[in-house]
Amino acid sequence: MPGKAGVSDDAEFVRRALAAGHELHFVLPAGGAFDAGERHPRLILHPFPDITRRTRWLPTPLRRLLWLGWYCGPVVARARRVARALRPELVLGFSYHGARAAALIGRELAIPSVVKHFGVYTAAFFDQWPRLKYRYKNWETLYGLTRPVDRLVILNDGSRGREAALAAGVPARRIVYLLNGIHTEWGGLAIDRAAERARLGVALEERLLLFLARLAPFKGTRQLARIVPRLLAECPRPLRVLVAGSGEDEAWLRRALAAPIATGRVRLLGAVPHAAVPPLFAAADCFLTLNTYSNMALPTCEAMVMGCPVVATDVAGTGEVVQDGANGRLAPPGDDAALIAALRAVLEDDALRARLAAGARETAAGFDSWDARVGRELDLIEQLCAENSRRP
Repeated sequence: MPGKAGVSDDAEFVRRALAAGHELHFVLPAGGAFDAGERHPRLILHPFPDITRRTRWLPTPLRRLLWLGWYCGPVVARARRVARALRPELVLGFSYHGARAAALIGRELAIPSVVKHFGVYTAAFFDQWPRLKYRYKNWETLYGLTRPVDRLVILNDGSRGREAALAAGVPARRIVYLLNGIHTEWGGLAIDRAAERARLGVALEERLLLFLARLAPFKGTRQLARIVPRLLAECPRPLRVLVAGSGEDEAWLRRALAAPIATGRVRLLGAVPHAAVPPLFAAADCFLTLNTYSNMALPTCEAMVMGCPVVATDVAGTGEVVQDGANGRLAPPGDDAALIAALRAVLEDDALRARLAAGARETAAGFDSWDARVGRELDLIEQLCAENSRRP
């Protein structure tokens, strides 16, 4: 994706699977690109036409039906042709897009089949929404969760994926629940905080708030646009706000944050390479995350590894990681006043901020490294392949 945005798990899995000697074939939408350093002779791409870019203008219900039909029809046919030619040892589907293909190929070739979900988004609200609304909002995710495959791998991003799968009728024995991998090594980086703040044009006496996310509505961009001018007006200490990320809301957010009070105090950095993220956390006094599905995602955990206090809206499983008053602050979703109060407390109280930073590092000590996280997934693949080889 532009600016190297996307699911970090993809990249970490591919690197370690290749290093372990696996050969990976991806059936994926055309148009993706790899840098020269990312190409590998055992990483082979089998593209199919990407209709999503050309059909975003359609009404949402029609677009959703079209996309699901595309991934359950022509894309499945493409994947089956590739699989018949390759005779792979295992098939892995990514979210609902690859779920039907994985189930059919696994059955047809008598090989292990796995579907992997990076998060279940609004499927986390299975016990909060009326039944019809829940099914309408989540029909693609529920379809992907309930395909008859050998294992359903769900990453714990705080969106209650295991509970959603169980509620959808998936047998517990088929669910493999894995923690997100985190760059735990970032905690040992020697970063000159003063130098980074100087590079960003932030004085030591100023407070710096960081928002880092894909700039899309579900990441909380609307609430960000509402609270930033109020926070700048109410915060007694000099405050700067950095917004890092790209996405469909980037141009809109630039216009929304163009108020006079934000001039010179709010800076949109655009897409930021992953290697440039640790210095941003080191320079910041507070990290803000407003995802409407879960704020237990990678940036939250990465901020905690760096000892950067987190202020988050308390949705889904966010409280599993961000503990209010211990390693960060939580505010009810949609409550602008409570969110601003939490931010002011962290930004204005040096002692509180130091205590939350220490608590964040202590919590982060229990996170899985990427080596450990991907290692568990590769172990699962080896186990399934070994079991399959012993079948009559």
